[in-house]
Amino acid sequence: PIDTENRKNPFNMTNFFERRLQIKKTIVLLAFIAVVGIGSYLIYLIFAHDPMGGGMMGEGMMGEGMMGRGMRGHGMMGEGMSGSQQNGWQVPPNAANRKNPVPADQDSVATGKTLFSRYCASCHGMNGKGNGVAADLTDPAVQNQTDSALFWKISQGSSPMPSFKDILTERQRWDIVNYIRTLGS
Repeated sequence: PIDTENRKNPFNMTNFFERRLQIKKTIVLLAFIAVVGIGSYLIYLIFAHDPMGGGMMGEGMMGEGMMGRGMRGHGMMGEGMSGSQQNGWQVPPNAANRKNPVPADQDSVATGKTLFSRYCASCHGMNGKGNGVAADLTDPAVQNQTDSALFWKISQGSSPMPSFKDILTERQRWDIVNYIRTLGS
């Protein structure tokens, strides 16, 4: 006698659909693995190979050339992140006593705010608090500096902050200084 129940029937549609379902599950699994792999690689690129420098804030696109001095040196507005650590970034005496030629009127402050949001807020935050990334511009250690000291620091830059003297006009840098003054009040 022939056992017809255990024989494979090539025309049995149940086997066909089971096999097809297995193939679909395999394709979904492979797609998931590919997405996770690509996502992990992108995260690696973002955090391990910072486009602002090579590795974590080293030499790279924003190093020598494109942004002046680049993103390396002594810190945003000083050696560290908080205003109380500002003393490490020394301003030359001739630069510290220059008079701000731009009155801190409504137009200057508004222009400074626009420029700040474009060039500075990504690190300092829109409210200037730094958010652990850069100097807290509301800190008295920053606010007690002269306008010309802040202007010089914006102009010269110091890692990871770029030099803005070749990016912004002198007037625009003074407008940013005038806006920074509003953050302390």
